[in-house]
Amino acid sequence: LISGFAETNRLPFDMPEAESELIAGYHTEYSAMKFSMFFIAEYANMVTVSAMVTVLFFGGWSIPGVSLDAAHPGLIATLAPGPLASLLTAVCMFLKVFCWLFFFMWIRWTLPRFRYDQLMALGWKVLLPIALAFVMVVAVGVYVAENVAGMTSPRLVMGVLFLINLGLGYLVFIVLDRGTLIGGPQSRKPAERNLPRAA
Repeated sequence: LISGFAETNRLPFDMPEAESELIAGYHTEYSAMKFSMFFIAEYANMVTVSAMVTVLFFGGWSIPGVSLDAAHPGLIATLAPGPLASLLTAVCMFLKVFCWLFFFMWIRWTLPRFRYDQLMALGWKVLLPIALAFVMVVAVGVYVAENVAGMTSPRLVMGVLFLINLGLGYLVFIVLDRGTLIGGPQSRKPAERNLPRAA
Protein backbone atom coordinates (compact mmCIF):
# COMPACT_ATOMS: atom_id res chain seq x y z
CA LEU A 1 0.00 0.00 0.00
CA ILE A 2 2.78 2.42 0.93
CA SER A 3 4.70 1.47 -2.21
CA GLY A 4 1.57 2.18 -4.29
CA PHE A 5 1.32 5.67 -2.81
CA ALA A 6 5.01 6.31 -3.46
CA GLU A 7 4.79 4.98 -7.03
CA THR A 8 1.89 7.27 -7.92
CA ASN A 9 3.67 10.36 -6.49
CA ARG A 10 0.70 11.20 -4.31
CA LEU A 11 0.84 12.79 -0.89
CA PRO A 12 2.65 12.07 1.36
CA PHE A 13 5.18 11.11 -1.34
CA ASP A 14 4.78 13.92 -3.91
CA MET A 15 8.50 14.73 -4.15
CA PRO A 16 8.64 15.68 -7.87
CA GLU A 17 5.48 17.76 -7.70
CA ALA A 18 5.72 19.38 -4.23
CA GLU A 19 2.26 20.91 -4.59
CA SER A 20 2.28 22.22 -1.03
CA GLU A 21 5.29 24.44 -1.79
CA LEU A 22 5.10 27.94 -3.21
CA ILE A 23 5.24 26.69 -6.80
CA ALA A 24 4.27 23.22 -7.97
CA GLY A 25 7.63 21.90 -9.13
CA TYR A 26 7.96 21.16 -12.83
CA HIS A 27 4.29 22.06 -13.44
CA THR A 28 5.23 25.74 -13.40
CA GLU A 29 6.32 25.79 -17.05
CA TYR A 30 3.18 24.13 -18.41
CA SER A 31 -0.36 25.25 -19.10
CA ALA A 32 -3.44 24.14 -21.05
CA MET A 33 -3.29 20.63 -22.53
CA LYS A 34 0.32 19.94 -21.56
CA PHE A 35 -0.56 20.77 -17.94
CA SER A 36 -3.63 18.53 -18.04
CA MET A 37 -1.62 15.61 -19.45
CA PHE A 38 0.39 15.44 -16.21
CA PHE A 39 -2.79 15.16 -14.17
CA ILE A 40 -4.40 12.68 -16.57
CA ALA A 41 -1.28 10.52 -16.22
CA GLU A 42 -1.32 10.87 -12.42
CA TYR A 43 -4.96 9.86 -12.09
CA ALA A 44 -4.57 7.05 -14.63
CA ASN A 45 -1.71 5.77 -12.49
CA MET A 46 -3.97 5.94 -9.43
CA VAL A 47 -6.68 3.95 -11.21
CA THR A 48 -4.10 1.37 -12.31
CA VAL A 49 -2.72 0.91 -8.79
CA SER A 50 -6.25 0.76 -7.33
CA ALA A 51 -7.28 -1.88 -9.87
CA MET A 52 -4.10 -3.87 -9.19
CA VAL A 53 -4.69 -3.79 -5.42
CA THR A 54 -8.32 -4.80 -5.97
CA VAL A 55 -7.44 -7.75 -8.20
CA LEU A 56 -4.48 -9.00 -6.14
CA PHE A 57 -5.78 -8.52 -2.60
CA PHE A 58 -9.55 -7.92 -2.61
CA GLY A 59 -11.02 -10.54 -4.90
CA GLY A 60 -11.16 -8.45 -8.06
CA TRP A 61 -14.56 -8.68 -9.75
CA SER A 62 -15.94 -11.41 -7.48
CA ILE A 63 -18.90 -10.43 -5.33
CA PRO A 64 -18.23 -11.27 -1.65
CA GLY A 65 -20.23 -14.27 -0.49
CA VAL A 66 -21.82 -14.89 -3.91
CA SER A 67 -21.04 -17.78 -6.26
CA LEU A 68 -21.44 -17.12 -9.98
CA ASP A 69 -19.84 -20.42 -10.96
CA ALA A 70 -21.85 -22.46 -13.47
CA ALA A 71 -20.84 -25.72 -11.77
CA HIS A 72 -22.17 -24.57 -8.38
CA PRO A 73 -24.82 -21.96 -9.18
CA GLY A 74 -26.06 -19.83 -6.34
CA LEU A 75 -29.15 -17.66 -6.21
CA ILE A 76 -27.56 -14.76 -8.11
CA ALA A 77 -26.26 -17.07 -10.87
CA THR A 78 -29.76 -18.52 -11.20
CA LEU A 79 -31.52 -15.14 -11.21
CA ALA A 80 -28.87 -13.27 -13.22
CA PRO A 81 -27.39 -15.53 -15.90
CA GLY A 82 -24.97 -14.44 -18.61
CA PRO A 83 -24.69 -10.72 -19.35
CA LEU A 84 -26.44 -9.60 -16.17
CA ALA A 85 -23.97 -11.58 -14.03
CA SER A 86 -21.11 -9.98 -15.98
CA LEU A 87 -22.62 -6.56 -15.35
CA LEU A 88 -22.89 -7.28 -11.60
CA THR A 89 -19.24 -8.36 -11.41
CA ALA A 90 -18.16 -5.23 -13.36
CA VAL A 91 -20.10 -3.04 -10.93
CA CYS A 92 -18.46 -4.85 -7.99
CA MET A 93 -15.00 -4.29 -9.50
CA PHE A 94 -15.80 -0.61 -10.10
CA LEU A 95 -16.99 -0.14 -6.50
CA LYS A 96 -13.84 -1.73 -5.08
CA VAL A 97 -11.58 0.42 -7.30
CA PHE A 98 -13.63 3.50 -6.38
CA CYS A 99 -13.12 2.76 -2.67
CA TRP A 100 -9.36 2.70 -3.22
CA LEU A 101 -9.49 5.94 -5.19
CA PHE A 102 -11.39 7.51 -2.31
CA PHE A 103 -8.71 6.19 0.05
CA PHE A 104 -6.01 7.82 -2.12
CA MET A 105 -7.81 11.17 -1.87
CA TRP A 106 -8.48 10.76 1.83
CA ILE A 107 -4.78 10.25 2.53
CA ARG A 108 -3.98 13.33 0.42
CA TRP A 109 -6.30 15.44 2.59
CA THR A 110 -4.87 14.03 5.81
CA LEU A 111 -1.10 13.51 5.79
CA PRO A 112 1.76 15.97 5.34
CA ARG A 113 4.58 15.40 2.87
CA PHE A 114 7.75 13.46 3.65
CA ARG A 115 11.16 14.88 2.95
CA TYR A 116 13.15 13.04 0.31
CA ASP A 117 15.63 11.59 2.82
CA GLN A 118 12.73 10.33 4.95
CA LEU A 119 11.22 8.56 1.92
CA MET A 120 14.55 6.89 1.06
CA ALA A 121 15.09 5.83 4.68
CA LEU A 122 11.54 4.44 4.85
CA GLY A 123 11.96 2.50 1.63
CA TRP A 124 15.44 1.06 2.16
CA LYS A 125 15.62 0.69 5.94
CA VAL A 126 12.03 -0.24 6.80
CA LEU A 127 9.87 -1.41 3.89
CA LEU A 128 12.40 -3.56 2.00
CA PRO A 129 13.57 -5.56 5.06
CA ILE A 130 9.99 -6.00 6.28
CA ALA A 131 8.84 -7.15 2.81
CA LEU A 132 11.69 -9.67 2.49
CA ALA A 133 11.10 -11.00 6.00
CA PHE A 134 7.35 -11.22 5.30
CA VAL A 135 7.91 -13.25 2.11
CA MET A 136 10.17 -15.66 4.00
CA VAL A 137 7.78 -16.06 6.96
CA VAL A 138 4.77 -16.67 4.70
CA ALA A 139 6.71 -19.18 2.59
CA VAL A 140 7.78 -21.07 5.72
CA GLY A 141 4.22 -20.86 7.09
CA VAL A 142 2.71 -22.31 3.90
CA TYR A 143 5.35 -25.07 3.77
CA VAL A 144 4.82 -26.04 7.41
CA ALA A 145 1.02 -25.92 7.14
CA GLU A 146 0.82 -28.01 3.96
CA ASN A 147 3.81 -30.38 4.18
CA VAL A 148 4.61 -30.75 7.89
CA ALA A 149 1.14 -30.39 9.46
CA GLY A 150 -0.57 -32.02 6.44
CA MET A 151 -3.36 -29.44 6.10
CA THR A 152 -5.28 -29.94 2.87
CA SER A 153 -8.15 -27.51 3.36
CA PRO A 154 -7.45 -24.11 1.78
CA ARG A 155 -9.57 -22.41 4.46
CA LEU A 156 -7.46 -23.97 7.21
CA VAL A 157 -4.23 -22.82 5.55
CA MET A 158 -5.76 -19.38 5.12
CA GLY A 159 -6.61 -19.31 8.84
CA VAL A 160 -3.03 -20.24 9.74
CA LEU A 161 -1.70 -17.47 7.48
CA PHE A 162 -4.16 -15.02 9.07
CA LEU A 163 -2.83 -15.91 12.53
CA ILE A 164 0.73 -15.47 11.25
CA ASN A 165 -0.23 -12.03 9.90
CA LEU A 166 -1.78 -11.06 13.25
CA GLY A 167 1.44 -12.06 15.00
CA LEU A 168 3.57 -10.15 12.51
CA GLY A 169 1.33 -7.11 12.80
CA TYR A 170 1.70 -7.18 16.58
CA LEU A 171 5.46 -7.57 16.23
CA VAL A 172 5.85 -4.68 13.77
CA PHE A 173 3.36 -2.17 15.16
CA ILE A 174 3.51 -2.83 18.90
CA VAL A 175 6.94 -4.30 19.68
CA LEU A 176 9.19 -2.72 17.04
CA ASP A 177 7.28 0.53 16.55
CA ARG A 178 7.21 1.53 20.24
CA GLY A 179 4.65 4.28 19.69
CA THR A 180 6.42 6.19 16.92
CA LEU A 181 3.86 5.45 14.19
CA ILE A 182 0.71 4.48 16.03
CA GLY A 183 0.97 6.88 18.96
CA GLY A 184 2.41 9.77 16.96
CA PRO A 185 4.73 12.46 18.24
CA GLN A 186 2.56 13.21 21.30
CA SER A 187 3.34 9.82 22.84
CA ARG A 188 7.12 10.13 22.55
CA LYS A 189 8.96 11.00 25.70
CA PRO A 190 11.25 14.00 25.38
CA ALA A 191 14.92 13.14 25.56
CA GLU A 192 16.41 13.90 28.92
CA ARG A 193 19.13 16.48 28.64
CA ASN A 194 22.23 16.37 30.78
CA LEU A 195 22.06 19.99 31.82
CA PRO A 196 23.72 21.14 35.01
CA ARG A 197 21.20 21.84 37.74
CA ALA A 198 21.15 25.17 39.46
CA ALA A 199 21.99 25.02 43.16
